[in-house]
Amino acid sequence: MRPLHSMASGGPLALRKFVGSARGFLLSLRKPDEQEQTLSDHGTSGPRSSILLVCIVGLTLAWSAVLARQFPLNFNPDSIALLQLAEYWRGGQWNLAVSSYWGPLFPILLSPLLAIGIDPLLAGRLAMIVTGIIYLLGARSLLKALGLVAMPLELCTLLAGGIAAVYSAMPPTADL
Repeated sequence: MRPLHSMASGGPLALRKFVGSARGFLLSLRKPDEQEQTLSDHGTSGPRSSILLVCIVGLTLAWSAVLARQFPLNFNPDSIALLQLAEYWRGGQWNLAVSSYWGPLFPILLSPLLAIGIDPLLAGRLAMIVTGIIYLLGARSLLKALGLVAMPLELCTLLAGGIAAVYSAMPPTADL
């Protein structure tokens, strides 16, 4: 077996081999015959799948709430800068709200929460939970588009929910 540093210097050929093996692994998770349910037909588009998705989202929200309560002041200077930019967006101070360093999406997501009077630290945590749920749904859509069968899809979605919950406890940031 070659050491990693020699594989890294392999260039495009090593990358093609890696992508090919990853694709082969993902395709091996699919059931081979047409009789078994896949995502493209009726495998995970029924009421059972919807109920499981609602349960996974609910479990992710519960994990996020527990972690948010466990780490309520998990903020860093970047988080405070984003909260300040959200205050500028809420107040209509456009000369201060537009920054060449920070993207506008996260402060724009925070500004309605600040406008209705939610504490800025809580608003940052809620925005992280919302973006975690968006990540969870996006990951599920990607897995579904890859054609995973019902059981691996649900397990991978549950794993994505755990990642989203842990992500929501991190310091608020514009990075996903």
